[in-house]
Amino acid sequence: MTTFFSLTRMEEYSMALDYHLQALESYQSVAELHEEEEVEAKQVLNLDMAQTLHNVGHSYAMLGFHDKAVEYLQQALARFNAHYKEPERPRNSTDLLHTLYQLGLSTHHLGRYREAREHLTQALDLYKRYERGDHPHISNILKFLESVCDKLGDTH
Repeated sequence: MTTFFSLTRMEEYSMALDYHLQALESYQSVAELHEEEEVEAKQVLNLDMAQTLHNVGHSYAMLGFHDKAVEYLQQALARFNAHYKEPERPRNSTDLLHTLYQLGLSTHHLGRYREAREHLTQALDLYKRYERGDHPHISNILKFLESVCDKLGDTH
């Protein structure tokens, strides 16, 4: 039963990845066609592309391809950071939080512990600021931060 469930989940992520890669191609084509558009339209398109890049990266991570996940998640992070500037970052910028969280997990899986610590620390700070204190990602972040600190020989 577990094997069937695992295969089913893997097939779902594989299908999701295909879907998100097609969406990303479409967004890139639209962006090229509307390069001269007004600023507000470009911002919406940029945010849509950031969310799609995140979805592609997350799908790669769920399939175990963390190197590809990091590639797409870093692109998503750059777009989210351009869109959600501090200090006016809106409370609903959860895609940015999830991107930092997934980047931390994927870089951890790749053994890139300094990067993982940086992303996880940023994610933790933002989760504490914008989400409720019992959000499940907070305990997961703390668990992975502890692992990262152990790997790096740090105590904080």
